[in-house]
Amino acid sequence: MRRLNKIFAIGNRLRAVAFVAGFAMMAFELVAARLLAPTIGNSTYTWTCVIGVIMAALSLGYFLGGRLADQRGRVADVALLMQITALLVLVALFANASFTTYLAENIIDQRAQGLLASLILFAPASVVIGMISPYLVKLASTSLKTLGRTAAGLSTWNAIGSITGTFVTGFILFALIGSWQSLSAIALLLLAASWLMPVRDNWKTRLGFTVVLLSIISGAIALNSSNATSISIDTASANYRVHFQDAYNGQVVYLTSSPSGAQSAVYSEDPDKMLFWYTNEFVNIADITPRPRGHMLVLGGGTFTVPRYLAEKYPDATVDVVEIDPGLKQIAQDYFFFEQPANLNMYFEDARAFVNKTNNQYDLIFVDVYNGVSIPWQFTTMEYAQKLAGILSDDGIVAVNVIANDSGICKPLLDGLNAPYAANFSHRQYTVDKSNKSDSKNMILVYSKRKVRIDDYKKLDVPEQRPFTDNFAPIEPLQSGCSS
Repeated sequence: MRRLNKIFAIGNRLRAVAFVAGFAMMAFELVAARLLAPTIGNSTYTWTCVIGVIMAALSLGYFLGGRLADQRGRVADVALLMQITALLVLVALFANASFTTYLAENIIDQRAQGLLASLILFAPASVVIGMISPYLVKLASTSLKTLGRTAAGLSTWNAIGSITGTFVTGFILFALIGSWQSLSAIALLLLAASWLMPVRDNWKTRLGFTVVLLSIISGAIALNSSNATSISIDTASANYRVHFQDAYNGQVVYLTSSPSGAQSAVYSEDPDKMLFWYTNEFVNIADITPRPRGHMLVLGGGTFTVPRYLAEKYPDATVDVVEIDPGLKQIAQDYFFFEQPANLNMYFEDARAFVNKTNNQYDLIFVDVYNGVSIPWQFTTMEYAQKLAGILSDDGIVAVNVIANDSGICKPLLDGLNAPYAANFSHRQYTVDKSNKSDSKNMILVYSKRKVRIDDYKKLDVPEQRPFTDNFAPIEPLQSGCSS
């Protein structure tokens, strides 16, 4: 009994609460960015807004928590703060879809979208959970002589919780359950930890609050499971939605991971037929170009429609595809009719890392590395283009899918994307999706070391802009300007 009492001593309970608060805070931050991805995007701007707002909210919470702890200093307050945090986490979960959709439809600037979404959805819970830490220090302190050690001990447990929450969420939760379920689990954890505080204080109110929160959590999980027109799938890397609808004059299955349209799509009745303009351009280049096709590389797999087509069309060739998210293979098999041909090699890693280290030589390289409408910055630099040129055979071709324009507000973006390739390939040409009437259009940029002519492609000039480097690649402002 004495040992049991020691385990459940108030000091150990406070350390446990510090651990849970740290765990919940980091898990909440990681899931928060995922919640914004389908409607606002998953760019550097989004992450900057989420991290910056949450850190500012925590700071405000520390200040308010310290003031309140000095005035009250009641153990029951910690339980109440944890339950309020759980409630605010659930509010963010339920309000996310409608509020972010409103922002996306009414505010053009992605930075403003991310900032407002983070302030409204994530700041309230972050402020309240930030109030817990100074409260714990106040309750655990018994002497000024040991105050430093007490604060350090609680901070250590909070940090251990944060580290654990980061790895558990990133490596386990995202691979096993969805964003809705992850936030529901965070709320449930906070709710359970609130009962670590002595139950004799306001236990009826706390019990009632617990019942209400459990009902809300159950409703959140049930509501997310009720959508029959789309399926939400979380992998270790992203949140995806698989949609089923009539489009493009047929029954279509398509995949989204951002607000900017479909990442991949197939016709249900003819999955081998290319659906998008740029995928048709890719396969046409392979079909009509009088160049060797012994070894081909596709950077950016999606649901592997292009690499599967190439492997099946050219059974004597070898096709390598590089996709950062291994979870997409299962999604492709389950919903996009994907079966891996024997001559298709799949590499699940960052495409830039693959290009940096491979010793293979390729005759055709197709680059489609978009995250929504944004190309990650590491694919816009001189160093990347130099490596790509190094793995291309002398008679080879690089075809790059970009979203920009050869005139208007998107011309600076095209120049920024073109510059590193133009500096490393002596022959350049391009074509534009003329069916798209917006300022930003799909374009295919084709580069080679030796002259090759593709019908209806125009010459692509060398831009005056200097190529970006791994040290300095401000591609986000150009992409934002093109989409505004």
